Amino acid sequence: MKTYPRLGLDVQWPDLIGGFVGGSQSRLELEGAIASHWPPSRSLQVTLSVRTAFDLLLQALDFPPGTGVLMSGVNVRHMVEIVEFHGLVPIPVDLDLDTLAPNLDHFRRLISPQTRLFVIAHLFGSIIPLAPYIDLCRQHQIILVEDCAQAFAQSYYLGDEQVEVSLFSFGPIKTCTALGGGVAIVRDYALANKMREIGDRYPLKGDRWYRQRLIKYLAIKAICDPYLYNALVRSIQLLGKDVDREIGSSARGFRAGELIPQLRQKPPQLLLQFLAHRLQTCPSYGDRILRAKRLLSQLDSSVIWPGYRATQHSFWVVPIQTPSPKLWMKTLRDSGFDATQGNTSLIAIRTPEGSPLPHAQELIQTLLYLPISPALPASEEQRLIQLINSLIAIGNRQ
Repeated sequence: MKTYPRLGLDVQWPDLIGGFVGGSQSRLELEGAIASHWPPSRSLQVTLSVRTAFDLLLQALDFPPGTGVLMSGVNVRHMVEIVEFHGLVPIPVDLDLDTLAPNLDHFRRLISPQTRLFVIAHLFGSIIPLAPYIDLCRQHQIILVEDCAQAFAQSYYLGDEQVEVSLFSFGPIKTCTALGGGVAIVRDYALANKMREIGDRYPLKGDRWYRQRLIKYLAIKAICDPYLYNALVRSIQLLGKDVDREIGSSARGFRAGELIPQLRQKPPQLLLQFLAHRLQTCPSYGDRILRAKRLLSQLDSSVIWPGYRATQHSFWVVPIQTPSPKLWMKTLRDSGFDATQGNTSLIAIRTPEGSPLPHAQELIQTLLYLPISPALPASEEQRLIQLINSLIAIGNRQ
């Protein structure tokens, strides 16, 4: 039996194997090659990860403890932890689920004299028009950061040039993955130079670490074969373990434990080389976008998918919402489709008083990611559509 994996690695075998071989270019030349993929109007810094870049930014800004950092209400847990590590207060802004944009009225109400930073996350590949947020931030002298970790799709979106900071990720499960690496685009050259001065003092992560990483993800790519992946899923189930947790943790970019020391390191030479190569050779993602739109258009009209009104969407993942995600996940997995609720990396941020935000909480509780990848044949895609529509029909009869 086959089981189609939730998200295949966006990298080919020859690239992974070629990643072991060192080249002759210097770090400066490699950073220049990476920077050439963005407009030259702003400063670019390559870091070990997007979390590293965010931590560098907060170090350079050096806000006083207690400063408010507004954030998209659904966000990566580590981003919240980094804010808290710096003694700052994460304040979530609820989302409009039809666009996945922070609710503008809620954002406006949350602005206070203590607010100095706003971090907007482009979720799942949706791309938020930022003009109204830019205007409000400028009025109140708030620095606007866009987290584009889930939005990169080659030249499809390279960040908004009016935003102070744009962050991109090339971690293991991201589009155009280099198995690690982050890119920070910074508009203010003084701020960029301060970030670079701090980062230059970090110890260098070794190429040996990166080669070990390549071996790990070669194994993960191999296990994504539908037959081998089915054996993996069934083995985890036989051991009585949680499939979502076990598979999700295997692709995690950072090991469990203290986060900040893991971030504060320079990227190894091989990572820079691989990222430069990946940016040079990555295809456009038009086919992925068309496929996701085609599949979603064939689902029952009652199916809700977050971001359906987004003006741009690169479909890094294809999530839908259901009131019974665990039941749907089990049914689809039993039929050979490894749908997932995700793991603990993405969370609904609670307010400083500990209260949930209604839309952010709803999104996290109802999400189900569909296993759409190039490994899924067209015939199996149709079977997946039929299964989802039959689950809806059953639900409507109950």
